[in-house]
Amino acid sequence: MTKTWMLLLLLSGCAASNPMRRASMTLCSVGDPAWPSAPRDWDRATTLDVLGTLSQATDDDRARLHAGHLDEVGALLDAAPAPSRAFIAHDVAELGTRLRQLDCAVRARTLPFDVADRRYAQILGELRVERSVLAPGS
Repeated sequence: MTKTWMLLLLLSGCAASNPMRRASMTLCSVGDPAWPSAPRDWDRATTLDVLGTLSQATDDDRARLHAGHLDEVGALLDAAPAPSRAFIAHDVAELGTRLRQLDCAVRARTLPFDVADRRYAQILGELRVERSVLAPGS
């Protein structure tokens, strides 16, 4: 236990001594997913709504990445409506978490443009697959 505390103190001291590191740490924090999720017995309509929100947010983030507005990446997801009490599909919630993590990395400028762009495209593709499974033909 003592070793764990010493390691935490050491790491916090390193972060505090480097102003650039401290600034990037405060730009974004990844919290719990905004929507409660479950591997089964989730609400289809709520899941489709969240899929729409995530798709729109991912498109917006990718456009901001291309425009060089890195500090604005994630703004749409930040402004997403309050979470519903209904459960959504676990896989969709996971995509939301991945998008948030990617947004944080882009804001902190820890990913090269091409890697970030490729990951946004991958998330968009996975969101399309989820939609095609939940709402075939849409």
